[in-house]
Amino acid sequence: MNAAQIHLALNHFPIAGVGLGVLLLLVAVVSRKEEWAKAGWLVCLLAALAALPVFLSGEPAEELVHSLPGVSDEVMHQHEALARWALASMVLLGLLALGGWVVLLRTPRWSRPWLLASLALALISSLLLARTAHLGRQIHHPELRGEATGQSLEEHHEEEHE
Repeated sequence: MNAAQIHLALNHFPIAGVGLGVLLLLVAVVSRKEEWAKAGWLVCLLAALAALPVFLSGEPAEELVHSLPGVSDEVMHQHEALARWALASMVLLGLLALGGWVVLLRTPRWSRPWLLASLALALISSLLLARTAHLGRQIHHPELRGEATGQSLEEHHEEEHE
């Protein structure tokens, strides 16, 4: 398995994980039950951990695809720049989620402000990851960038099968 395959295979985990984390944290806010907060923090922590290999495989993946036809260097650089922000938000979210567990262990009552901060950062991270993924899909797909490919879909499929 090469870096591009690893990058593409793993990039779904942080996105789906943070989405699930947002839902769990939202349920925790509404229900005021710490079990939901624990679940949300755990999922956010796991999503943050999954973001690390995704980010680290990005540069080697870039090296493999940058010279392929249809690859946009401009979009790739935008994707990489936004990925840095997404990773930073995920690292902070992971630390906040881990801190949430520590708060629960040390205090008999859990901290609602900590939960609200976690939810807010999870939402921000989710948006950053979604935009980063959107740019990532555009790197090798001119049709997603709104560019004409110069050939019909049928011609493209015929070339692939040759």
